[in-house]
Amino acid sequence: MVIKEVMKMVKQRAIKLNLNRTFEEKNYPCDRNHMKVDKGDLVDFEPACVFTEKKGKLLRVIPRFWKGTRNLVLFVDGAKNALRFSKTTKEMMPFWTKKESGEFVNKQVARSLTQYKPMKWAQFIIILIPTVASLFVLLKIAFHFGVF
Repeated sequence: MVIKEVMKMVKQRAIKLNLNRTFEEKNYPCDRNHMKVDKGDLVDFEPACVFTEKKGKLLRVIPRFWKGTRNLVLFVDGAKNALRFSKTTKEMMPFWTKKESGEFVNKQVARSLTQYKPMKWAQFIIILIPTVASLFVLLKIAFHFGVF
């Protein structure tokens, strides 16, 4: 039951290629191997369809410090399958098997459950520094009035 609830909440970042040579980048809700696009249209995708962002140089990464790497799926407006590269050739292929989709879904659910953190270390340290500083100020005030 927990897996079903997690699957309903998962959103996949995707780029929708429109036929008028424009594109839209948006988060689409996913259910197993189907991305729900405009008005109930479904787009099938598989592990080979998910493209992972490659981290650049340090200066390019600094503005994205709070975010991790992004995963994108490419699909054409009106198509039923997402785009992917074939393993045997360098052509884009819109196919995948049920075994691959099940494997991808299981890995994504497991990764999302293990990688959930309420905050990152940098955020924790940013919150900790003013808290410790205010504690020292309060202790200094208490010693000044002779509370201890």
